[in-house]
Amino acid sequence: MSNLTMNIIDHKYNKRTVIGLFSVTFAICLALYAFFGYLYKGWIFGADAQGFYMIGRSLYFDHDFNLTNELQLDPRPGNLGTEIHLTKTGKIDNHAPIGYALLTQPFFLLADIITGSSNYLLRTKLPYDGYRGVFGILVPFATMIYGFVGGFLAYKIIAIFLDNVIASLSINIVILSTSLLWYITGQVTMVHIHSFAALAALMYSTMPFFKRDISEIGILRYVCVGSFLALATMIRFQNAIFALIPIVAMAQHLFFVRKSDSNMKPLLKLIGKISLSVFSTVICFIPQIFYYKVVYSSYSVTGSYLGHGWSFDFSKPELLKTLFSTNHGLFLWNPITLISCLGICLLFYRIKEGRLFIFLLSICFVLTWYIVASWDYTLANSFGNRGFDGSTLFFALGWAEILNRLWKKKKIVMSACIILVLWNVQLLMQQRYLGWLPIHGDVSYLQVFKSYKKLPGEWERIKTKYFF
Repeated sequence: MSNLTMNIIDHKYNKRTVIGLFSVTFAICLALYAFFGYLYKGWIFGADAQGFYMIGRSLYFDHDFNLTNELQLDPRPGNLGTEIHLTKTGKIDNHAPIGYALLTQPFFLLADIITGSSNYLLRTKLPYDGYRGVFGILVPFATMIYGFVGGFLAYKIIAIFLDNVIASLSINIVILSTSLLWYITGQVTMVHIHSFAALAALMYSTMPFFKRDISEIGILRYVCVGSFLALATMIRFQNAIFALIPIVAMAQHLFFVRKSDSNMKPLLKLIGKISLSVFSTVICFIPQIFYYKVVYSSYSVTGSYLGHGWSFDFSKPELLKTLFSTNHGLFLWNPITLISCLGICLLFYRIKEGRLFIFLLSICFVLTWYIVASWDYTLANSFGNRGFDGSTLFFALGWAEILNRLWKKKKIVMSACIILVLWNVQLLMQQRYLGWLPIHGDVSYLQVFKSYKKLPGEWERIKTKYFF
């Protein structure tokens, strides 16, 4: 058999495997999405989750940021608690950034079309309040769509460094064995999945700038980098630190052009394109500034997050507790993240081209670690440490390198993947469904295993509730 034929067969095998891995992950997430949604009587619950959703709903239906009527429409009025504060402008004090709301608009529109068509053509009586009916299912489901778009983009980036199958396996296992699993299936109106997707899009758009010759990079690519940076920042403000990656990636070419070409025309052309990228960031960030002005009569973040008395203590960051605390410690709750950090070091040592990107991504992980440790390392009502959603690509690249080095030992690879996923799933079930583990507080490994003594009684309760 010729090499060409073998390559075609391998390509088809790899493509089927990649599709199969994403399909399995999607099926697992879809099952959990339906499972948690059914058990919770809806997918919108919790103060932060409602805070993000209500801006999107008000923007679509009311075309404003007056959220007063949201309190009457929300089928779970306890979401925001009893202490509702008003700002100087008379608006409900809602510190949530606007990025999530912008990403939900196409799905509000689709839910609107489906609801209107069904009620008109089929004479149904589907709710039209933006919370129940099609809206209460389809808009939260958008989170899963964005999650898998982000997963696919992350796969494409990892495949630059490693085999396609390894890249696909890596990102899928990371999704299933970190806190992302809860935020893509359970508390889906939080912004952690959207944050991951926006940053994956930013990184994917930035990758061509790490090549030496960027003369073929069109203006649209610069616009995309600037736009995705603004979007990621409007979803979670801490994502602004990832601006470091495109800034360095573009800046290196300024020095390269200046040294290699006495003609100033290429340099001026490059500066013009970079300026366009910066301009795109500013323009796309305007909705966030407008929201602050309308709600807080201020153009800055001080009117929202910091205005609540929350603050950073950069002089005393809880660095070790952020990673190793039994209260949502990153490495203890999700051991794959610890292994991935080792993998990143091995990947950086092995490769030559792409080291700058790996280095910058690692710097962003360290900065994220520092910010979380300086804010609140437990992150309150969190499954694992949700503050590291932006480092998902970092973890996936590290895990991919570990898989690559163990790839010939398939049994070890598959066993490790299954164990890490099962560990995460059982933590999810214990904390979020069975209630055996506290939402906020220390949880030792011993407590996790001891909780299974409750399983016989819990099984009897489930049978009685759902089957008899």
